[in-house]
Amino acid sequence: MKSKRLYCVILAVVLATSLGGCGKKSDDAGQTYVPDISDEIYGHHDFTVTPTDGFIVHDGYSDYSVVLSTSATSTERMAASELTALFCQATGVELAVTSDADRSWSSDAKALVVGQTSWNQAAGIDAEYAVLGAEGVRIKTVGNSVFMCGAGEYGTLYAVYEFLHQTVGFETYYEDAMWLDTTDDVPLMNYDITDVPDFQTRVNGNGFIAENKTLTNRLRLKNYGDCFIYVNGREVHNSMNYLPEEQHKQAHPYWYGTDGNQLCYTARGDTDEYDLMVNEAVKAMQQVLKTDPGSIITFTQEDVNSWCGCETCAAEREKYGTDAAVVIKFCNDLNRKVREWFLSDEGKPYARDLNILFFAYDRTTNAPVVKNEAGEWQPIDDTVVCDEGVSVFYAPIDIDYLQSIHADINSNFKENFDKWSVISDKVFLWLYSTDFNYFLTPYDTVSNLSELYRFSKASGADFMYNQGQHNQYGGATAWHILKAWLSAKLMWNVNADVGQLLDEFFEGYFGEAADAMRAFYDEAAVHSAYIKAECDFGGLRSVYIDALKESYWPRGVLLSWKEHIDEAYSAIEPLKASQPERYDAIYDHITMEKISVDYMLIKLHLNSFSTDRQTTLKNEFKQDLLDTGLTRESQYSSIAELLDTL
Repeated sequence: MKSKRLYCVILAVVLATSLGGCGKKSDDAGQTYVPDISDEIYGHHDFTVTPTDGFIVHDGYSDYSVVLSTSATSTERMAASELTALFCQATGVELAVTSDADRSWSSDAKALVVGQTSWNQAAGIDAEYAVLGAEGVRIKTVGNSVFMCGAGEYGTLYAVYEFLHQTVGFETYYEDAMWLDTTDDVPLMNYDITDVPDFQTRVNGNGFIAENKTLTNRLRLKNYGDCFIYVNGREVHNSMNYLPEEQHKQAHPYWYGTDGNQLCYTARGDTDEYDLMVNEAVKAMQQVLKTDPGSIITFTQEDVNSWCGCETCAAEREKYGTDAAVVIKFCNDLNRKVREWFLSDEGKPYARDLNILFFAYDRTTNAPVVKNEAGEWQPIDDTVVCDEGVSVFYAPIDIDYLQSIHADINSNFKENFDKWSVISDKVFLWLYSTDFNYFLTPYDTVSNLSELYRFSKASGADFMYNQGQHNQYGGATAWHILKAWLSAKLMWNVNADVGQLLDEFFEGYFGEAADAMRAFYDEAAVHSAYIKAECDFGGLRSVYIDALKESYWPRGVLLSWKEHIDEAYSAIEPLKASQPERYDAIYDHITMEKISVDYMLIKLHLNSFSTDRQTTLKNEFKQDLLDTGLTRESQYSSIAELLDTL
């Protein structure tokens, strides 16, 4: 028999309805973007699953075991542990873990084979890097055995999660919202699955996910700090970490810009000083490459929107129309010397396929290109073409992320994707998805997220970091948990049905309160579309918008949302006695979204309430903040500081 087992929240029911369109500004009406889909642009999402006569579990019994290589990596062992633990929770069956050295594979072997083992070759299982990349998934049934693997170890972990999804409905929405089927029967299916993510590297942009490594893994993400090699304590905005002023400025003042904040990437035009500067940067890079096995390192400008004003830098800016040209040239020279070192006796032990990234950000946002006679973008000259191993990290912070990437307001930045693609063979993306001044207010990028990711992938990006509330821990309000989950899904498959995903999330995360909370969300989405179109909510660099205005969040609108929240609490009241753990989890999820509404009521409309109601509202708000454990009011201010003002 099959039933449902709750692990904080009940099993998801995936509905096939689609999300109704939210309002857009008139100049975007009817615009959608559907790029050509080909294997050269997109990952593979090939699922063939047909029935067999066999069972992995039947009547609560299984004679299957999990097979690992004797040389399994720690990640492969973690994958096997996740498989056995979650499978046991769903079926009650504890699968033994055995070694591929214990016996040889045969088609009669009843085994769930995890990772690269000697059995894979015997069974003819291909998991080629050229097909799967580092994180793609291969699941294949051969005889009575099911093989789960990737070309890389995280591909194997994600293959296990996909197998669990196929067999026992496994899905994770948040750290306390995991769903499984509970069943006494798991049929053996003939699996032939090749699932390769559209973005090979998908980076989590939120602290409330990063603080839970298991959640990060189950969302098939990498944490930001795990993706880069750190140079003297910094992974980005680290140019000064290579060449600290306190060590070098007195002897080499030309290495530093006239602005006092950035390097001078031309050493003021002094060729001898320039060579010394590059060599010193190479030494710093060599030091970290000796201790860190990573493959991505950045040489990126400081997070200050200014630049060196020396004559040489000014002349380069005039010639190329951007400050990016001097950075590209410097990184090319840095890269050439590092690769020479890789060929030396000293450097050979540390040689690797290294990516050196520079920022296209603020003063370096624009690419050094011109249009040729055919109307196509081309580099201004060969010196600003990235060498192999040097890539752009495009971080267009000025985009209005509240609008479509195809909106007129974003046209320059949209065009810049194409410009950078003729300069850099690989494009690494750093996008944005929150208002850094106001973490507790809505910033609706959900309506544009799929379109942005589809465009980004079609433009050639293979690395996606969408920075959200990176220093917010304990959770998030104003639908940012939904946004983080949806982002993870769309990074894997940009063509996933957003409406279906939304339905699934609300059923999974809010349980019995799904209808009330979905009504709340739908109203909030419509209202967000309205204020974008009619109230100038947005604009260039909208990640710093002043969101706290009465015209954006009228009292009546917020009180209407409070009614939905009250309905949601009422919907779960029967669970309080019958399923208290489930009640507590869903209650917390509702409260997390309530925080945003109360925050705006207190900040914008407090004086419209009676004195007693003001006191009650503030006390509830303070308690909700303490109970949920949120840490930040904004990127720059803490919840502790907010509490002091109440």
